[in-house]
Amino acid sequence: MHTTQSLRAFLSLDKTDISPKQVMVTVGGRYAVYLYIASALLPGDEAIILEPAWPAYKDCVKIVGGKPVIIPTDLEKDWEPSVDFLLECINESTKMIILNNPNNPTGKILDERDLKQMVDMAQENNLLILSDEVYSNFAFTPFKSILEFPESKQVYVSSFSKAFGMTGFRIGYAISDPETIERMTQLQNLCLTSVPEFVQHAAIAALDCIEEAGRHAKTVENRLRLVCNALKELPLSYYKPDGGFYIFPKIRDRKMNGEAFAEKLLTEKGVCVTPGTAFGEKYDSFIRICVCQPQSVLLEVVKRMGELLG
Repeated sequence: MHTTQSLRAFLSLDKTDISPKQVMVTVGGRYAVYLYIASALLPGDEAIILEPAWPAYKDCVKIVGGKPVIIPTDLEKDWEPSVDFLLECINESTKMIILNNPNNPTGKILDERDLKQMVDMAQENNLLILSDEVYSNFAFTPFKSILEFPESKQVYVSSFSKAFGMTGFRIGYAISDPETIERMTQLQNLCLTSVPEFVQHAAIAALDCIEEAGRHAKTVENRLRLVCNALKELPLSYYKPDGGFYIFPKIRDRKMNGEAFAEKLLTEKGVCVTPGTAFGEKYDSFIRICVCQPQSVLLEVVKRMGELLG
């Protein structure tokens, strides 16, 4: 019970009634995503995914026999989703909407109005919502969690790896209604016994470090601001992230796409970035930059990028 109360406090949901039966612990946030998709979708069911997106969503839908329905968003429109287009994509096979808020890789936070429209749309069409909010502790503009819309059929997924820097421990969690959590728990029990006990104790201890997590988030915000300002001098276009710890710039040089640039940057300058095609085929002119390094390293990264871009 103490752990549930600590988790509620960390999520800033003191006024939200979350019982222990609504929470399950998983081996990483990725596994929570898979468990919900595998326990909710049947072969042929469609799941709507806003791109650019973490590729695991699409892979999880495919592996259980579902069909990912991709709705692209654009840098030129500040990565705003078209709710009208989303509505047009709903048919009798549509079962789920998958959200990542704040988004990996763009750092976009869904506008409260858009999120409310999606919730209403899901209710009207009897759709499930999977909301991956693993970067919510790094929200630097107004942010609404899916947990603030209890009227929707939803699962909230997060992890200790980002907020508390526990990347190697692989411990995540899901919050939903007791029946959904029970189905996900039954599926997890078929595959493993439990999260290792020492990892569970580490996560419980982490919940007593909320102030430290807040300072870490502030450090990341400062790094994002630093790198965004430095990138202004390069031939790149980008949206200043609302949250998360990634920047997703577009290379304006038409002679070099994101994959070619990422390879040259690694082999010639010793800097690793992720090509945009990892997050959707449409994003071949993009790269993802992670700011989880000291400021001096990040400035050197931008310097080397500039050398390669001329």
